[in-house]
Amino acid sequence: MKNVVLVHGAWADGSGWKGVYDILVKDSYNVTIVQEPETTFQEDVAATKRVLALQDGSCILVAHSYGGAVITEAVPIKAFDRAFGTITGTRNLYEATRGCTLAQGSGSAS
Repeated sequence: MKNVVLVHGAWADGSGWKGVYDILVKDSYNVTIVQEPETTFQEDVAATKRVLALQDGSCILVAHSYGGAVITEAVPIKAFDRAFGTITGTRNLYEATRGCTLAQGSGSAS
């Protein structure tokens, strides 16, 4: 998978992913940062869904903190094919209909 979508947490914006973005782009990933409006939860979910709809093929969807709730709503649990479990504080789920892997960090760098 070469597409990565990054979703920020509350009281932040997409610029918080700049360091991660730079590393991934350097490694030839196509990276998109969702800029949530943070006006309502539903508008944050809608912004994430719009970005996901623009992805060309499979993607890795990564969220920090509040962004985990956003991606959980943006890609409903009924669409998941299987759960991979917990690995170093990261929850990974495979979303069958879009081929997105969801990764929600625990907030700690391991």
